[in-house]
Amino acid sequence: MAASIRRASGGKSPRLARPRAGSAALADKPFLRFHHSAPLRRKTLTVVEALEQAENPVAHADALADLVVELTNAGLDAYFMPLLTIACL
Repeated sequence: MAASIRRASGGKSPRLARPRAGSAALADKPFLRFHHSAPLRRKTLTVVEALEQAENPVAHADALADLVVELTNAGLDAYFMPLLTIACL
């Protein structure tokens, strides 16, 4: 069964407001952040922009899945691979 996705009139998806940096909401929640490469950042922005502007966002599912895999690998490389390298010495 094919699912249909309708975009709300107005074009772009609404943006969520970010909490302020000093807010208690941020202090209560754990997070991980890593700095990925400039090419991966450009690819991320390209895929997100394509999704936001697409008439049929499902058409970009493969690109989004590939991006998620790349970001996951970059995060694993940033956090876990250095520790594994040290542990195997």
